[in-house]
Amino acid sequence: MKTSMKTFAIAAFACAGMAAASVPAMADNRYDHNRYDHREDRRDHRDDRIDYRLDQLDRQIDRGARHGNLSRREEYRLRAELRDLERLSHQFERSGRGIDGREMQILNRRTQDLSRAVAYNSRDYNGRRY
Repeated sequence: MKTSMKTFAIAAFACAGMAAASVPAMADNRYDHNRYDHREDRRDHRDDRIDYRLDQLDRQIDRGARHGNLSRREEYRLRAELRDLERLSHQFERSGRGIDGREMQILNRRTQDLSRAVAYNSRDYNGRRY
């Protein structure tokens, strides 16, 4: 009985020691002024903005197709461009370092071009003379 009590006490102290040692690792690092972490935070926000803009473009294409402002051919072409842009965005994100400034410029330019194409094709009356 004494040996099992000693074994239990040693195991309990070991667990308590490991738990106490892990508390600093779980501490909140909001006051850590490491520049690398802040850069990573900015990259995450930039990724979210691109995803948001791509979702907006998808909704605009849906709306244009539903209201008859986009022909089937225009809708198909715009969706293909949107898929290519989403694929490029995911490719940049998978690089392991997030999206850098040059890649962000590429995504912004292509997103703006697609946004202009959606707007133009939504207002071109699809060859009708109204």
